[in-house]
Amino acid sequence: MQRHSSRAALIALAVAASSPFAAARADDLGGQKEFRDIFVSLLQQDKHLSPAEARKLIYALPDELRTPPASAFAGEPLAGLDALFRKHRPSELYTLGAKVPATNVVWNASFGKNGSVLLIVVPGIFGEFIAHSPFEEVFANQQSAYSKQWKALYGKAAAEEKTDAVYSLQDLAAKEHPLTDVFDVASIDDAHGRPLVKAIFLKPAFGSLETLGHIEENTEIYLRRLTKLFKVIGEQNFYLVGYSRGATVALDLAVQAHAKTHWGKHLKGVVSLGGVVYGTPLADAAFAPGDPTNELVGVLTDLASKLHDLPADLPGKPGFKDEAHLAHLIEEDWVAWGKAAVKIAALEKKAPKADPGIALEKIQQSLPGVRTTFKMVKEFAWDQFHVLHAPHVIHIERSDHWKNVARFKKTITSVLHGVQVLTTQARLDWWKKNTLPPELTFYAIGATMADLARPERANTPLFDAQGVCALAHDPISTFVDSIDFHSLRGNYYQLSDAGGGMEINDSQVPLHRVRFWPTLSKKLNPHNAHMKAYFLGVLGQDHWGMSFPVAFDQHNKKRNPFPRATLLKAIGTFIARHP
Repeated sequence: MQRHSSRAALIALAVAASSPFAAARADDLGGQKEFRDIFVSLLQQDKHLSPAEARKLIYALPDELRTPPASAFAGEPLAGLDALFRKHRPSELYTLGAKVPATNVVWNASFGKNGSVLLIVVPGIFGEFIAHSPFEEVFANQQSAYSKQWKALYGKAAAEEKTDAVYSLQDLAAKEHPLTDVFDVASIDDAHGRPLVKAIFLKPAFGSLETLGHIEENTEIYLRRLTKLFKVIGEQNFYLVGYSRGATVALDLAVQAHAKTHWGKHLKGVVSLGGVVYGTPLADAAFAPGDPTNELVGVLTDLASKLHDLPADLPGKPGFKDEAHLAHLIEEDWVAWGKAAVKIAALEKKAPKADPGIALEKIQQSLPGVRTTFKMVKEFAWDQFHVLHAPHVIHIERSDHWKNVARFKKTITSVLHGVQVLTTQARLDWWKKNTLPPELTFYAIGATMADLARPERANTPLFDAQGVCALAHDPISTFVDSIDFHSLRGNYYQLSDAGGGMEINDSQVPLHRVRFWPTLSKKLNPHNAHMKAYFLGVLGQDHWGMSFPVAFDQHNKKRNPFPRATLLKAIGTFIARHP
């Protein structure tokens, strides 16, 4: 009888091991199936989506991607994982997920033991220049229970705890702002008005440069700001949700908060939402010799070195000779700016040809072939400063020219550092130098856009006669015919190419670079040996849509249909079950 039971147990174990959601080893504590059940249940309950529609929003991983073999971690860091994930395509993940039934979950029952979950969201790169914030739909509800609690607590706070310094590119200086300007606060409440998922967003002011620069600079600001926050709301357990580049900041913040603050002991975990945990080939390409973005960086850096600062020895009341000298300096600046403009225009013209899949999908691009990183750098570190005026004769030192020069130099430095920290080497270096508190739990959620369009894929399952994947224009999971989609779809192709064929990517980060890999982190730094990591799932979505409704507002006022509030609700629910 005992022998029979043992044999049955072995058979059951073998069956479980063959499941796409089998019990996982150290690199994944499991959770993919459970998170899927939570998310799909909420999609049906809150959004009334059918099972078929819900399956377009969350995929599944085959065994070797969910729990890679030991060989994937051998050799150079990331090389094995990169090679492994190149073997698979998004449509495979969708097809696998479509076959997995979901078990119904009653979401509010998950919070009974531990109460509510507090999530603090860290913004991604260039977030301060985008009018819409992550999970905007959640924070728009200022009648939520936690939003009301926050306002009441803030009203009672001491005056010195109610403000924080915010840098302004316009003013070229920092000034105090109320905490209500730098934090968005809201909650997702149950039917009884209890705030079960509480959310706080570290809101960057326009032109604050808080989403750019060195990670250490971002961390310093948030350490100071969160210290004030917890004085207002009281110290309590919380989790950092790092979106995109925000994940790199969240990790650094976790290390520093634990070492330097009292409230750091209440940090229980870090969530990577499309986070650049181990770098992205898109950033690598931006600094590769011969790449258009790298050449653009060279032009801008050279220009910054040639532009004149306002002379420090300028008299308080400059005479005619001083005015003439200033006019000469400004004219030299104007000439330098003009020469740089010619070089940038030439770079745009000589950009490599766009991937042929772009034509098959009929994707419109303003700068075909130019990497979106190029477009971003140009927009934020060049275009806004084209008002470097031609010289005037009277009171030149009081014009905006000198401030614009200072703004340009400050911005180009911040942008370059902000992108550079997303390179693979920069991220690996960070892991080598930093040890995360061993008591933290790590969670990750990634996403992918649809497969590349290829003629040889024509008339195969999920592909039309031109070789275009049906998921690439499905209205449930795709922001079709939007400026956002056309921009990011081009980026998807560029990232696939930069990664040597990494089709499973969200347009900014390959899926496996979003996750926490304890084996890899231990290899980079043996002190990170005991990381507890959950991989929650793969969303059928692009990098922007998983976080905020739209980057480029359109006349038709349309928004990405992805249910971001439901996603945040699902994240909070899973964490409540697995704190």
